[in-house]
Amino acid sequence: MPPRKKTRGGGRIASTPGHDDGDSMVVDTPEEPESPQKPAYDPLQDPWTDEQETSLYKGIIRWKPAGMHKHFRMIALSEYLRNHGYKADVHTRIPGIWEKLGRLYNLELIDERENTLDFAEDESGEDKFLEFSLPEDEFGEMMWTRGQVSSEALSSPPQINAPPDLPPPKKRRRGEAASNRASTVDDTDDAQTSPPPPSSATRPGRGRGGRRGRGRGVGRGRESSERQQSKETTAEPTDQEEVEETGDDGDEDEAETAEETAEDGSPSPQPASTRGRGKGSRGGGRGQGKSRRGRKRALRSGLQSMRTSRVSRGYGASTEFENPAGADIFQTITPIMTRNNSSLPAGYKEDNSKGPMLRFEESLPKLPVPTLEETAARYVKSVHPLVSASEFEHTKKVVAEFVQPGGIGEKLQKKLVARREDPKVANWIYEWWNDAAYLSYRDPVVPYVSYFYSHRDDRRRRDPSKRAAAITTSALEFKKQVDAGTLEPEYMKKLPIAMDSYKWMFNCSRVAAKPADYPIKFNHEEHKYIAVVRKNQFYKVFTEVDGQQLNTAELEAQFRRIYEIAETVPAVGALTSENRDVWTDARDILLKAHPANAKALEAIEAASFVVCLDDAAPVTLEERAHQYWHGDGKNRWFDKPIQFIINDNGTSGFMGEHSMMDGTPTHRLNDYVNDVIFNNKLDFSATNVRSSLPEPAPVKFHVTKDVAAEIHRAEKDFADVIGQHELRVQAYQGYGKGLIKKFKCSPDAYVQMVIQLAYFKMFGKNRGTYESAATRRFQLGRTETTRTVSDDSVAFCKAISNADNDSKTTVELFRKAINSHLEYIAAASDGKGVDRHLFGLKKLLAPGEEVPAIYKDPAFSYSSKWFISSSQLSSEYFNGYGWSQVVDDGWGIAYMINENSLQFNVVSKGLGSERMSFYLNEAAGDIRDLMLPTLEAPKAKL
Repeated sequence: MPPRKKTRGGGRIASTPGHDDGDSMVVDTPEEPESPQKPAYDPLQDPWTDEQETSLYKGIIRWKPAGMHKHFRMIALSEYLRNHGYKADVHTRIPGIWEKLGRLYNLELIDERENTLDFAEDESGEDKFLEFSLPEDEFGEMMWTRGQVSSEALSSPPQINAPPDLPPPKKRRRGEAASNRASTVDDTDDAQTSPPPPSSATRPGRGRGGRRGRGRGVGRGRESSERQQSKETTAEPTDQEEVEETGDDGDEDEAETAEETAEDGSPSPQPASTRGRGKGSRGGGRGQGKSRRGRKRALRSGLQSMRTSRVSRGYGASTEFENPAGADIFQTITPIMTRNNSSLPAGYKEDNSKGPMLRFEESLPKLPVPTLEETAARYVKSVHPLVSASEFEHTKKVVAEFVQPGGIGEKLQKKLVARREDPKVANWIYEWWNDAAYLSYRDPVVPYVSYFYSHRDDRRRRDPSKRAAAITTSALEFKKQVDAGTLEPEYMKKLPIAMDSYKWMFNCSRVAAKPADYPIKFNHEEHKYIAVVRKNQFYKVFTEVDGQQLNTAELEAQFRRIYEIAETVPAVGALTSENRDVWTDARDILLKAHPANAKALEAIEAASFVVCLDDAAPVTLEERAHQYWHGDGKNRWFDKPIQFIINDNGTSGFMGEHSMMDGTPTHRLNDYVNDVIFNNKLDFSATNVRSSLPEPAPVKFHVTKDVAAEIHRAEKDFADVIGQHELRVQAYQGYGKGLIKKFKCSPDAYVQMVIQLAYFKMFGKNRGTYESAATRRFQLGRTETTRTVSDDSVAFCKAISNADNDSKTTVELFRKAINSHLEYIAAASDGKGVDRHLFGLKKLLAPGEEVPAIYKDPAFSYSSKWFISSSQLSSEYFNGYGWSQVVDDGWGIAYMINENSLQFNVVSKGLGSERMSFYLNEAAGDIRDLMLPTLEAPKAKL
């Protein structure tokens, strides 16, 4: 790019137009003409094509590039053209657009009119123009972030680096002759660095009603904005309270920390539906005063710090420019949120030879081994609220015996520390846990291990072929980044986290075997196709033909062809729903039935992913949950980690297999897929379909009498297992995280107490509760257990259930319960939980060695029996997610915390899910009523 001149405050001013360097957001200022004479206009020589001009008109209708802030609108117009496939040519860049607008409007007259208005001195002029707001699609995330950058949250949102000392905006004087067409927005390719934080300041916005108005709207001023921008960016913002702290059972947001409070409880950019709530949250400088003039002045202050800013919505996709000039729309969407290496703590290094995605892997710390004493103390504390006094005394005795100097615990601890220090072992628990928790687990993966997401409806694509094509196109775009290693890593509390599990996302499968299953990974370069299943029949659909990826129209044609030709066949996929030992035997029978069956099996296992075209049309949240959680058990391959499900009515969802990958990566994948679709970040409008495309190829199994018998048994067993389960969705609309944060509570810990109270209401006691905490900040990290039940949570449940207790005492107990939960989950996220450590110590017992008394203590098994398995995940693109309970007399409770609602997916094995759903609703209302009086009364308006 041409060099930029710096202003006195460190800002930059736009240069005059230069050569087209292909930059995605070049803001040029047209040169002043030497003569006011315009050349005669010859429409035949106009470089604008009809298509370009039509697109420009659409942009003009949308942004109306006139008025005080037309320069920002010009950026939006330019980006609009480029995002719709028109490369940055001489006439389509900003100077050319100005020239075109000059043919359409009398720009001089518009400028003259604007310059003769002085809103500061003429109250009558207040309503002459509508209030300006930057286009939400392009700048909404930026404005939201500007309002959040003062957060002290432990996980950092993407921040915006700004020049440290931009001059304040000058007051426009009446009749001022300077041209308004010179852009005040700059674009630079220079690396952005964070300035030192100056002192904070705010700028008042005046309210309506006289010169000073009724009350003041407070917007963050230049100094405050710049201080906030010194914070670092993250690579993957998600719309939940803990952003990147995610983990087990398709779960997100598992490791809330004790430092999280209501004010900083939402560190990540929120979705469009919730973005911009609260004071100043629409962006730095956004005032709360009621007059347009007051809001403009406050916003103007915040805009000064946006001049050189660029923002990405996350998920590895840039929102500034999704389709660069001349680029193939199927090229990787380049992530722009990268991190300055100098901002990383000591010990973290970037190995760029491994590519962006894995560049931090080897510098991540190893999972720690807690001291024997701290685990013993935390374990004893967690057991106390669950057992009787006599049982607790026995527990304390066996724990003391275990940790005594020279005892068996110390001996095992030394072995475990030595394993952790072994340079050949990246994570001391990784292989053990994968084997014990997943691969050696013999119960069916569905419904006991698999999890699901239910997607928000895509109203533009009710046709299932179109919906399947859009999802596939977007998923392939994400896959490219994973395969190439260009996907930006995720961060947790400003630290990079493990990305190794992403290699188990595409072109891989779980394989049934005895005594344990094993994962298998195929070369993605040799298997460029997806598996599509309709009416139990699998098809190979190649995603690349003659070196060119299929566009959306071509994929749609392939899906439509499958809808036309598919006929019901024996459901070989049902075999994957069986008990793992039974499926292992059935797999052997299938392979021996015919040599071609081995090739058919590999065709499915090696596919990039599976797209299931279901013969169903679920409508309600519960119908959808059932469909994505298990379906009919036939039109699936439950061993595949990635399965997108499309129904006949165009609704869609996702099912994941859990053995090698937790919910974090697949949540990111599904968020990305839907974000790309709902925000039109890819061009899905292509209509050309090559005649050379091969037909979808059926995957043919030879089903003998013995194989048919195994299929029949699998279908029956599946129906029996699913029939034992109850699923209910409690879509609570009373309030959400917006109100919870006003209570100055962590939303996740708050909802955990709702669950505890609901269980107490139903059973009159609290029992062992699991919430997963992510340990991905460590090499090959997965999850740790958060033991939710504490003495404080039990005391709260008893207090709120007793009408004689005063509310002040109950509120105090509630806050103590929340703090206890936050303390435990923070320790668990730091690798200092109880359960994984005790598991590791037991694994090191020699064959035949006596099991220590701590493991024989009834309190050990009882306190680690998860009567409630819970976790949170939140996404603007999901209307549900969940999984099964983990014990027959327990519950699986997945929950989503939205801005104004809470949603619970409740699963049990005949325990009364309808009743639990009722108690969750009641508990949420009870705690709200308890906390409402604690809110500060609104200040009186003057």
